[in-house]
Parts: sequence; structure tokens; C-alpha cells
Amino acid sequence: MSVEESSEAAARQQNSLIIERLRQDEGRVRKITGSDQELLAAKIVHVDDEYRNAFYDRVSSTRPGKYKPGAASAYAIGWDDIVDSNDFEAAPAIELSAVHQNPNSAI
Repeated sequence: MSVEESSEAAARQQNSLIIERLRQDEGRVRKITGSDQELLAAKIVHVDDEYRNAFYDRVSSTRPGKYKPGAASAYAIGWDDIVDSNDFEAAPAIELSAVHQNPNSAI
């Protein structure tokens, strides 16, 4: 196995662990890092195996301009676009109460 293949296999394994955590946390708010470096506070609605998406309600984002104001709050992110996911206890720099007070703010 080449170094590149080994690196890709490690990335797939890491992504599988992230998806499993999201699946276990359906209904909870998570901090998600996207492949575009966007940080989301998102309530996980459903993790879909068939389409390889995680559906979420956006609570807040570091890129609020990419979301239309007044649009539905439910969105999908592809599994391959998720770099990391943490709960808020593991990411104390984000204060969830502040996010709830102003859902259009950046995290």
C-alpha cells in the first residue's frame, strides 16, 4: 500500500468514526467542521446511509452569508464534507447560550 493509499484509508476510517458519533447524537447540538473550514453549531436531525448525508438544523455558522435569511433551517452535509465533530463540552470556546440568543451570529 502506498503512502497516499494509506493516508486515504486513515481519512475514511476517521470519517466513519465521525459519522457514527453523529448517528448516536441525533437530536443533539454538535459543533461540526466542514471541509471548507466552516464551523457549524448544528442540531443533528438524521444521518442517512443511502445518500451519505447528515441532515441538520443550523443553529449558527461562521459563514452565515451562505444561508438565506428566513429560509428553512434544515440542511444536509455530505459525509465527505465533514472534517470533525465535537460536542459543546469538548469545545468550551463556543458558548451555546450565546448562539441561542442570536441564531444568525457567527460562532
